[in-house]
Amino acid sequence: MKIYGDIYSGNCYKLKLACALLSIPHEWVAIDIMKGESLTESFLQMNPVGKIPALETDSGEYLSESNAILYYLMRDSKFWPTGKIAQTRVLQWQSFEQYSHEPNIAVARFIVKYLDTPDSSKAELSSKMKPGYQALDVMENN
Repeated sequence: MKIYGDIYSGNCYKLKLACALLSIPHEWVAIDIMKGESLTESFLQMNPVGKIPALETDSGEYLSESNAILYYLMRDSKFWPTGKIAQTRVLQWQSFEQYSHEPNIAVARFIVKYLDTPDSSKAELSSKMKPGYQALDVMENN
């Protein structure tokens, strides 16, 4: 299988980590979003949304959205619980990650790491701090 992504992206890194934890062989294909590589015609054939990560299965099918790919990788492993409540709790935390963590912490990280905090993004960065720390508090206390 092949994973297309940027290792510095949290959504991509969690797939790389899952493969490492489960000893899943894969090829990592680096995609530079800052150069528009996720918007090329060939990438859009894999993921019409033009976002990383994308996974090409051994059978040649493509999957997108990091949490969906994470499920694909981990569903039959010791990391995926068997009970209905436990499985739902995993989905609950994945939803929290996408709606509370990602839009605040990951976006702030993108502004700092990828954009080098330009003046035009300082207000946006500032607006991410309070909800970002609130998300971290939830994670720390639960």
